[in-house]
Amino acid sequence: MWSRILLAVCSTLLISCSSSLKNIKHDEALIKESGILLTRLISNYPFGISIEKATGEKFWLQKQGKNNKSTLIAVSVPSGKYSISEIGWKNKHAKFVDDKSTKFTIEKGKVNYICDLGVYFKLKGKDIFGGEFTPDLRFVLPINLMKDTLKEFKTKQQKLAEKYSFTYPLASNCVPSKNKNAQKLLYMLEN
Repeated sequence: MWSRILLAVCSTLLISCSSSLKNIKHDEALIKESGILLTRLISNYPFGISIEKATGEKFWLQKQGKNNKSTLIAVSVPSGKYSISEIGWKNKHAKFVDDKSTKFTIEKGKVNYICDLGVYFKLKGKDIFGGEFTPDLRFVLPINLMKDTLKEFKTKQQKLAEKYSFTYPLASNCVPSKNKNAQKLLYMLEN
């Protein structure tokens, strides 16, 4: 009992020490020394990904809604070196291994496509008291779906796409969309 309360308090403190980012508006100007991080969060359940700047500052990117399989993320962040550090869903969190494969750089004054993040959860039914079980995380995969993501960005954020140039600091473990694991994940998310 006490461990659950302690875990909830620690989770709340961790989240309160970081910023949750919102998509940049189509007519919004970038703050000096900032760039736009572009990605899509693809999943069958809402989740968040934290990115951590080399200075220790954390930012959360949130996927919205159960029914919408994909959420386009285009947020303004300070330029610099980052890593994908953590995933959070419902009342759970999991850290990523700190290695070169989760690191990327955001260039100032540019749209920086890092890759799309596909996450699959095994969803369970309701418990005997009618409450919802916490889904089990099964699969996390950074996928290079740049063509589709850029097309969606250019459609939804036409002014930003015309104003800022693009760069592609892909995370090194970002697999091509034709990869066997990427195909498996995309198939699981479609069904």
